[in-house]
Amino acid sequence: MSIQHPGLGVLTLGCQTLLDTDTDTDAGQRLLVFTAAPGTPDADKLALLTVLGPRQTTPAP
Repeated sequence: MSIQHPGLGVLTLGCQTLLDTDTDTDAGQRLLVFTAAPGTPDADKLALLTVLGPRQTTPAP
């Protein structure tokens, strides 16, 4: 899966979905886990996001 980040560009990530099995309906909780292959530029970008956090990486209009 490719995701376009406004400050870091395109990240190619794997995605795993974990489902809540305690419910019989589609309304159960889901957890999406995005990962990058170790040693790749995408892994470096994810590491940078842990430092940047929710800060805006481009100037506000």
